[in-house]
Amino acid sequence: MERHVEVKGTTGAPTSVELTINEVEHARDPENTVDLYVVSDIRIEIRSGEYKPSAGVVTHRVDWEPADGDLRPRKFEYRIPPE
Repeated sequence: MERHVEVKGTTGAPTSVELTINEVEHARDPENTVDLYVVSDIRIEIRSGEYKPSAGVVTHRVDWEPADGDLRPRKFEYRIPPE
């Protein structure tokens, strides 16, 4: 069986991550098996103009399928109707 993996990272606490509509639809598709990995509390240091990530805590959700109650709209696309 093929398993797909969605990975998200944040420098903050693992309370929320941003998802695209495609990521949600892909995870909800019954033909896909998707795991979600969230790496939180990542530390970022800048050395010589380069970003150096370190540390982080991994949260793993097996057979992830985002529920409606766990999603909040953050952005809308408005299609301008023709006159």
